[in-house]
Amino acid sequence: MLTTLIRQELLSYLMTFRFAAAVFIMLLLVVTNTNVLLEDYEQRLAGYNTAVKTHQQLLRTSKTYSDDVLVVNRPPTL
Repeated sequence: MLTTLIRQELLSYLMTFRFAAAVFIMLLLVVTNTNVLLEDYEQRLAGYNTAVKTHQQLLRTSKTYSDDVLVVNRPPTL
């Protein structure tokens, strides 16, 4: 009996416009957030690749070991 009442209340809530609007807004926010984070990741990855190439070029042009400076580039995380 209790499960029937709980099921009926849950189904009546799921059928409301308020719930449908909340789900739609949530899905819209997820898609928008994913696009923004992908663009940010691509920018960070491009900056990382540029930094790696620059530091490799500096290492190739140095004539002595004392001119070398150890630089560690961390790749961007997802």
